[in-house]
Amino acid sequence: MAIPVHHRDRAQGSGALAEPPSRARRRIAAQSAQQFHIYPNDEPMITLTLKTRDGASRTIESAPNMTLMEAIRKADIYELVALCGGNCSCATCHVFVEAGPDDIRRPASADEDDLLDSADHRTPASRLACQITLTDALHGLVVRIAPES
Repeated sequence: MAIPVHHRDRAQGSGALAEPPSRARRRIAAQSAQQFHIYPNDEPMITLTLKTRDGASRTIESAPNMTLMEAIRKADIYELVALCGGNCSCATCHVFVEAGPDDIRRPASADEDDLLDSADHRTPASRLACQITLTDALHGLVVRIAPES
């Protein structure tokens, strides 16, 4: 079986296989979309502020309908463990909502409420980042990552 030329060539002397053209096009398109803050459906980005455990503030932009947990991970902030991957089964994505709509401060479900009860640092502003879906109504949201339990 013949191997396509682009897989056979080596990438600039690094010893790694060259990237297939279709993957390269997708990577470049994704980088361009992030650079110009647009996504394939051209929806406006949601901007929020995240405070890390050391007190540093970071502004994060997210596409609508992502969870807060996904947006934090996409921003390369790895302080939020999120062991269950967003399945509402661990409480390791515990955050405090410091500013935002009043209804965002209430747990979305009984499962979330039960998991937050097991958290060492629960406050009235506690939420699980995996259970907050980012919408236009949450533009300007301010959250702080809870201390590790």
